[in-house]
Amino acid sequence: MLEQAVEAAEREDWRAALIDVLAAWRERPALALSEAVEALTARAAEDCGSVLLAGQEGFRLAVWRAAAETDDPVARGELCTGIATISSLRTIRDQIARLERYGRDPRISAPVVEVIASLRHKDAQARGQRLELWDAIARNLSAPALARIRAITEPGWLGGDHTWFAGGPSGLVFAEQLAEQRMRFDVLAAELPVLADTEAAALARIVVATREQTAKRDQRRSRERELLARVYATPHDDGPRQIYADFLLEHGDPRGEFILLQLAQDRLGRRERSRIDQLYRTHAMRWRGPFPETVRSLVFVRGFVVEANPPGEIDNDPAWATIRSTTVAPRTDETHLTSLEKLELDNAGITRLAGLRKPLPVRELVWRWIRRDRDGWARESAAAIAAFETITCLPALRSFALTGTHQRVHSGEGADITADDLRWLFRAPQLAEIAKLRLDLALPRVREVVAHVEAMRVGELAIVATSPGTRIRLDLRRDAANRLRELKLGVFDNLSASETRWLLDWFAHEHHHFTRIVVNRDAPVAIREAIATRVRPG
Repeated sequence: MLEQAVEAAEREDWRAALIDVLAAWRERPALALSEAVEALTARAAEDCGSVLLAGQEGFRLAVWRAAAETDDPVARGELCTGIATISSLRTIRDQIARLERYGRDPRISAPVVEVIASLRHKDAQARGQRLELWDAIARNLSAPALARIRAITEPGWLGGDHTWFAGGPSGLVFAEQLAEQRMRFDVLAAELPVLADTEAAALARIVVATREQTAKRDQRRSRERELLARVYATPHDDGPRQIYADFLLEHGDPRGEFILLQLAQDRLGRRERSRIDQLYRTHAMRWRGPFPETVRSLVFVRGFVVEANPPGEIDNDPAWATIRSTTVAPRTDETHLTSLEKLELDNAGITRLAGLRKPLPVRELVWRWIRRDRDGWARESAAAIAAFETITCLPALRSFALTGTHQRVHSGEGADITADDLRWLFRAPQLAEIAKLRLDLALPRVREVVAHVEAMRVGELAIVATSPGTRIRLDLRRDAANRLRELKLGVFDNLSASETRWLLDWFAHEHHHFTRIVVNRDAPVAIREAIATRVRPG
């Protein structure tokens, strides 16, 4: 049986080698065979990937139980490891029973020892439950488990007189049980079979094969890190991505195909685009880079993530170099955000930006702002306003939007942007070179905004003006002489009579600015007629 395992290992069929060695251990549970089972499991798992998912314990348990129904010896290695992450003793006993349906397994014992080690604080009533766990370890004893048992039964491990335990006496009960089990496992270890010379030689060949493959793996990973570093150093260059994709294809990694297809996406037909979608659905979460497992959506461009939701905290992982848009501000200057084009932040994020000194290549900033109505929001907004004026890390900023306020106006709760807010906004140095500006505000503020923008260099202004039950969008553009000359008006809801009068009054005062006005068909007839009669020809 071990000779078959040697042949499988030398042809790098790690799953077959694991099956043969595990069967040999069940016939003769030598400690050396249990070590080989652990090593082969780790090597085979690298080819198969994870079967468990992070998240709440109940969700993990559901995934664990589903995976336990499949007779996969490689997956069972990870399932055994998962035992140590469960807090319920009843659940742990159920997991052990499910795993032992396929036969004894030396990978069970070490995680169970860790469970017992974590129960040091439990009371004396846990004694019976611990005894069941000790019996499971004895049935599936491995070399790593035996070493750990000897470590936790050393005299100093419990902390002297055992008063470390809540309730005192429970510590003594546990200490007595540890001493008993230490003697039990010393006897059991002495009775375990020892491999014959030929078996030991065969096992040595398996170990050599795994070490050689591990060396190859480490060499490949080193080369892969080197190629990835080139991608992250020049994220706008396709050349390093193509080289990295070719390397992945040479090693049978489907991400290589994904990168090459996305690099050529503009020239692809329907079949190739369908293949991109298939690869994305199958592997996107495995290729998520620095983003947490809780991420719900990922956007890939040219083979790498450019946007994720939610992104988690920004750290100094070089993989952030490909990110173009995020909703989280970095906490420090120690980041790799060399491709970042857009930030969409709340008040807290704006305040965080003020603490940065390293320039970011951001060209578009969207501020989701809530001004007041609750004391907490008011204080946060005031802090964000003060912080915004001190931001120095956005020298390339050309587009700014203040959004998130019109919903409150639209529902009749009152305006969020006050006249003081507008005065602060238009004197902020960050807006001196802005080419595009978008504001969400109450309908009566439009005249003030246009007056302010007339004195600025803003080339394009979008205003989403609202009042209870109504939303209007105004897009204004400058001409070559830097004067406001073009207006697009969109009416998205029914205008009341008073709102129609307000717009007519505004046109009466402001129409001389514009040589061209476009209005959608939903606008009231009176407004369309006023525009037709008052706009001067270009």
